[in-house]
Amino acid sequence: MLGIRSRTRRAVMSGVEIEPTDSPNCAYRATVPAELMNSDEEVKHLMTDINSNCWIGPQRHLMAYPLRKGTMYNLVMSHPGQAATGKWNEPGDLNEMKDHYGDFDPVITKVLSKVKGCLKWRLADLPPLTNWVSKNGKVVLIGDAAHATLPYLAQVSEDPSHVV
Repeated sequence: MLGIRSRTRRAVMSGVEIEPTDSPNCAYRATVPAELMNSDEEVKHLMTDINSNCWIGPQRHLMAYPLRKGTMYNLVMSHPGQAATGKWNEPGDLNEMKDHYGDFDPVITKVLSKVKGCLKWRLADLPPLTNWVSKNGKVVLIGDAAHATLPYLAQVSEDPSHVV
């Protein structure tokens, strides 16, 4: 369904095109193979941590956790900036990414030193939709296709009477 870029949403909304609203932030995504993480005494504990970890700094944050049954360590880094319009996973500048987080906890800077490549994408959300169900009732929009929010606004709504 492609979430925020959902083609199904257009059908449910009777052909009305709902455009994502850009935020002033973008994000990097990177992964580190388990072999690299586990070979380093300072960071290998992160591969057995069942929790998501969050490092927070001025105007930016980083979420990280193991994935693919512990074969990779995933990093998602939000910060002020823009990515190309219309591109959701463009190649990111590795040095720029590391510079954004160079003054973070030494554990995370050590993890970032193991990153060999990253993706960058724009962060956007959707305006509230008037309808999530098709006219015939056979299709229901869910997730980002229905109510995309920024990764740091998952529990916030502009309308206090609306529970996200």
